[in-house]
Amino acid sequence: MSTADHATSSSSPSAHDRKAARLSLRTVARAGRVTVFLAGELDLASRPLLDDVLRELATDSTRAIVFDLSAVSFMDSTGLHGILAAKDACAENDCQFLVARASSQVQRLLEVTGVLNELPRWEDERSRQGR
Repeated sequence: MSTADHATSSSSPSAHDRKAARLSLRTVARAGRVTVFLAGELDLASRPLLDDVLRELATDSTRAIVFDLSAVSFMDSTGLHGILAAKDACAENDCQFLVARASSQVQRLLEVTGVLNELPRWEDERSRQGR
């Protein structure tokens, strides 16, 4: 699996790196599943980057999207809305949506807002599959 800078012409459609003001986003595609690695701050300033990626993934033959939030240092309500929009987009496109390894700040936000139990977790899915 290779990684490419999406701002320049990419030779590999399976992995892309992108950056916004304080957010970097990397997507890695493998066997119909796209893992979206986010790092930094997911907020009003960086939300358009997430929206752009979601539009692209919705047109692909993606069967599952996994959001890895372990390196997200800050998320506000706009970022949370972006995650929920991704979940809705997956539901509309018959795509499985999962969240993996939320950072402590994101975990707390999900708990306080009551959203935590609404988001299927990658770790739970792997346990069900016996991995």
